[in-house]
Amino acid sequence: MYLDDGLGCHENKDVCQQIANEIKHDLISSGFAPKVEKSMWSPSQDVVFLGYYLDLKNGIISIPQCRLTKVHDTIKVIEASIHKTGSAYVRKVARLVGQLISMSYVVGNIVYIMTKNLSSDILQAESWNHTIALRKESLNQILFWKDNIEKINFRNFCTDFSCHSVVYSDASGTGYGGYIVENPLSVSHGMWSESEKVKSSTWRELVAVERVLSSILPFLNNKRIKWFSDNTNVVSIIEKGSMKQDLQQIALRIFNMCLTNNISLYTEWVPRTENEKADQISRIIDHDDWGVSMSIFQYLDALWGPHEIDFFASFTNNKLPVFNSRYWMPGATGIDAFTVDWHGVNGWFVPPVCIISRVLSYMRQCCAFGTVILPCWQSASFWSLIADDTGFISAVIAHVELPVKKDFYQDGKTGSLFGRAFKDDLTELPDSLADKFVFVADLISECKSTNTVKDYFSAFKKWKSWAIRNGIPEPECLPAKPIHVALYLASVVQQSQSPGPVTQAFYGIRWSHSIISAPSPTESDLVKNVLEGAMRRLSHHVKKKEPITPQLLEKIFDNLFIIGNLYNLRTICACLLSYAGFLRVSELLHLKICDVCFFESHMAIFIEKSKTDVYRVGNWLVISKTGTKLCPVINLQRYFEYGNFQNISNDMFLFRNLTKCCFGYIFRSNNIPMSYTRMREIFIRAFSPFVSNIKDYGLHSLRSGGATAAASFGIHDRLFKRHGRWKSELAKDGYVKDSLHERLLVTKCLGI
Repeated sequence: MYLDDGLGCHENKDVCQQIANEIKHDLISSGFAPKVEKSMWSPSQDVVFLGYYLDLKNGIISIPQCRLTKVHDTIKVIEASIHKTGSAYVRKVARLVGQLISMSYVVGNIVYIMTKNLSSDILQAESWNHTIALRKESLNQILFWKDNIEKINFRNFCTDFSCHSVVYSDASGTGYGGYIVENPLSVSHGMWSESEKVKSSTWRELVAVERVLSSILPFLNNKRIKWFSDNTNVVSIIEKGSMKQDLQQIALRIFNMCLTNNISLYTEWVPRTENEKADQISRIIDHDDWGVSMSIFQYLDALWGPHEIDFFASFTNNKLPVFNSRYWMPGATGIDAFTVDWHGVNGWFVPPVCIISRVLSYMRQCCAFGTVILPCWQSASFWSLIADDTGFISAVIAHVELPVKKDFYQDGKTGSLFGRAFKDDLTELPDSLADKFVFVADLISECKSTNTVKDYFSAFKKWKSWAIRNGIPEPECLPAKPIHVALYLASVVQQSQSPGPVTQAFYGIRWSHSIISAPSPTESDLVKNVLEGAMRRLSHHVKKKEPITPQLLEKIFDNLFIIGNLYNLRTICACLLSYAGFLRVSELLHLKICDVCFFESHMAIFIEKSKTDVYRVGNWLVISKTGTKLCPVINLQRYFEYGNFQNISNDMFLFRNLTKCCFGYIFRSNNIPMSYTRMREIFIRAFSPFVSNIKDYGLHSLRSGGATAAASFGIHDRLFKRHGRWKSELAKDGYVKDSLHERLLVTKCLGI
C-alpha cells in the first residue's frame, strides 16, 4: 500500500509539532515507512509542496523559481528554432503549453485563454516529431508569457469573492441586451447586422457580453463584477477561451478589456427563466435606427462643418467619434440626447421621424445650431417649425435637397413592418405620444409566442425576397395582391416534400397583414384554394406512435428497480409521471423540486409552462396514490429520498444528469435539465427489450398511453381534458387509441 503526499498545519507552532509527531508515530506503528528525503516533520512557514511555494506567513501561493526557469528555457528553445528555420517542433510547443497549464492553480484561468492559439496550432501537426509555423497570435502569446509570468506569479490564500456590481446579458435573434442590476440607467442594447444574425447562438451570446461590457465600462472600472449569462458555453469560453478562432478572439478582447480597465470578471450560468429582463432588452427592435451614407455626410460636413457631435446614432451608423445613442452601446458618449445642452456645438442630427418636432423645439430652446436631416414632407406637423407660406424661416440658414436613391441612406433595422405601415400617422402624432410608439410595436411582437413570431416573420421575409426577385415592386409586398401570393405558394409547392413550408408561408403572410390591420390576400378564395390543393398534393400518411400500456410499465419496473439505484429510479419516475400525468416531455424535463407537493392521499405538481397555456398562468396537476408498485407518488417520494433532495435547493430541476461515483450515482451540481435527446436515449434503452419494434414508440407514447387508459375506463371528458391540459376535443381525441372491441361495438349497437 502507498499513501500520497499530505499536508498539515496549525496556527500554533508547538501544537503543529505535536501533531506532526503523532502522525509520524501512527504511520510507523501501522507499518508504513515515511520517505526521509521527501518528508518534513518540523513546522515551517516556507514550504514547497506539490510543485507550489507556500508562504504561510504572508498567505501567498506561488510557482517556485525552478519551474519558471524551465518555462523560460522552453521559450528560448522555441524562439531560437523560429529564428533559425521559421518553425518550431510540435513537442516543444506542447511542452510549453503543458508547463503553463500546470500553473493554473496560481496564475488562474488566464493560462487557458493565453494558450488556446498555441493549442490550436499544435492540433494542425501530423505527429509530435514534425515542426509547425506558429501564427502571429501564437507568437504573441509566447511573448506575453515571457514578459509577464513573473508579474502574475502569486495567489492569496484568502480570495475576496464579493462583487461591486452584478450584470446580466442575453442575445436573441435580432439583437443583444444587458444591464447593471444596481444602476437602472445602465441599459445596453444593440441590433445584429444581417451577417451577424446567421452566426451561432454561442457567438451572439459571447459578442453580447463583449458589447455590453464595452458599452457600460464607465460604470465598471476598477470593480469586481459578477456576470450572469444563460449560455453555459459563454461562461466556459470567457474563463478558458475556445479552440474556435472567432470565439477565441472575442474571449481575448474581453480579457484585454478587463485587464486595461482593472476589472475582475466572474461569470456564472443562470437559467433562462432568471434572465428574462436581459432577454426582453435583447428583443427590442429599434425601427428608427436609420442614417445617411458616408458620402452624404462628407458632402454636408464640407459645406457646414466640421460637425462635433452626432446626437442620434448607434455604433453601426455613427458619423462622428462622439455620439449619443438611445441605449448604451460601444463608443457611445451618452444616452438620451435631450438630457444634455446642445448649445455651443455644431451638431449632426439624423433623428427618428416621429421626434423631429421635439428635436427642432429643443434646438430653439438651447439656441443650438447644426445640420438636421429630415424628409421633405410639407404636410407633416414638424414642417411649420421650419417653414411658412413664404418659404423657410430665418433660422434655416441654408438647405440642400438630398438624392432619393436608396444607396445614399442606411435603412433602419429589419422587423419594422409595423413602423413602416404607420409612418404617415406617426408624423401627425404629438411628441408625447410619438415617443410611446415603440411600446406599441413591442407589444405587437408579443401577441404570439416568440417562436411563432420568429417563424412567421421568417416566412414573410422569404415571400418578400421571392417577390422582389421576380419583379414585384416592394410596396406591393405588403399589402400583397392575391394573385401574387397564389403564384408564390405554387412555387413553394414545387420545392417542397411536405405541406409544412406551404402552410408556414400562408400563415406568415396572413400574420404580417394582421399586425398592420391590412386586408390579407390569404382571405381570397383563390389563395385558399391553392393552399387546399397543396395540402392534398403534398400530404402523406402519418403513422402515429403506439401508446405505452401498464403491462409495459410493469416490465420495465421489474427490470430496472434496484433498491438504492438512483439512475434506474430516475428512468422509472420519468416514465410513470409522463404516463400518469399525461405530460409532454417538455413539461416533464422542466419540472423543479419546488413544483412537487406531497399529501397523504396524493401529490400535486405545478406545470409552470405548457404548450396550451399561452398566458403562462400555470396549472396544478394532481396524481393519486394507488398503493401498487407502479404508484407514481410512492416512487417519486423514493426518488426524492435517493436523490437527497431535502438538502439541496428547491429551485433545482427534478430530472438532471447524473455522475457515477464509487458508491453509486449523484446528481451533477449544475442546474441544467436533461436534454430531449438524452431522455429519448433513456426511453429507448428501457423499452427496447420488451417491444418488437422500438420505432413504433416515442416519448409521446407515454402521454398517449395514459390518455388511452383513461378513455377506456370512461373518465369524464371535462376531467380528462383538464388532466391533460387539452384545449379542444380534437386535440384530446388525437391521443386516444380506440381498441378493436370498442370500434366493433358501433355496429353491434345498430340493431341489425
